[in-house]
Formats: sequence, structure tokens, C-alpha cells
Amino acid sequence: LEKGKYKHDEKKDCAILICEFSIENKEIIDLESDEIREDIAQIIERYSIPDDFKKISGVYDMYLKKLETKEKTVYKIMQARLSTPGKKYCKNFYPHLALGDPTCYIVRINDCIRKITIDLIGGNA
Repeated sequence: LEKGKYKHDEKKDCAILICEFSIENKEIIDLESDEIREDIAQIIERYSIPDDFKKISGVYDMYLKKLETKEKTVYKIMQARLSTPGKKYCKNFYPHLALGDPTCYIVRINDCIRKITIDLIGGNA
């Protein structure tokens, strides 16, 4: 997602989406695996990619497209560790120091979602 994409939304509450998926094992990719992290690091170094959100996102997009072509599959879900919105947006703050960044599942193709439950956990609104 692009940073700031929802900054004009009226509701700023933090929410957790609890989802049930129906996918094959080959349709999910763990972006935190040692192999993928090493591949991404090598690409960034080889092409001197600056530490810029949009440019790094482009590296991941390119990497996934090439991998999907090579593996002859489509990754419907990506598993990654992402930072939390922070205390400004969530009253029940995540214990980052103890647990590190939380695991997140990023759905790329919505047809695998079977059920969604929304848990509002508070915020500024």
C-alpha cells in the first residue's frame, strides 16, 4: 500500500482484520524467508537502489513477477513483518520491543478470502 493512501479517511481507528483464506500451499509466499531476503538484498546492492519506499516496493514487485513466471504460479498472499501504526493510532499498542514487527498477510488476489471479521481496537477518532 502506498503511504498516506488513507490520510483523508474520516475514521482513523486502528483495526485488525481477522480473515479465513482458502489457498493452495504454493499460492502463499513468505517474504521473510532467508532466501528471499538475501535475493532482495543482492538486487538492492547490485543496482544501488536507494532506501526509498517506492523504489524498494518496486524491487519486491519485480522480484515477485519474475518468481511467479519462473515457478509458474500466482502468489495470492504474501507473508511479511510490518511495523504497527503506533500509539498515535492504536490505544492498545503492540509490544514491539518484546516481539519485533508483527506478522501480516497481504492479500494480492481477493478470491481466496472466505471470511473477514473486523476488530476495532481504538484510536484517535
